[in-house]
Amino acid sequence: MRRKLIGLLAVAAAAVAALGVVPGPAAHAVPVPGINRTFLVDEVNIRSGPWLDRPSHGLGYRGHQVYVRCKALGQTIEGDFRWFGLTDNTTGVSGYSWHRYVDLGWEFNLPDC
Repeated sequence: MRRKLIGLLAVAAAAVAALGVVPGPAAHAVPVPGINRTFLVDEVNIRSGPWLDRPSHGLGYRGHQVYVRCKALGQTIEGDFRWFGLTDNTTGVSGYSWHRYVDLGWEFNLPDC
């Protein structure tokens, strides 16, 4: 009986190997795609949240490459309340910046932050 079980396990392992299925860790969530763009102006505050009273983590400058990961509704500036969650790839600083400072427009295909 034991030999039969070992034989069945060997056949099953060979079948799995033939299919290219390799046991491993559980699948992770797929990251949400973002968009790479640049800042349009100098000294853009990258804040901890989409409001002017949130602390600034750092500044972005014209031409810095930024990875825009999501969109957020925040404090209104000049009648506009749209912000981006982003990372300045040049400095590594992450946070939120008002969307008009980024060369992107308002991308509705971005996920909400």
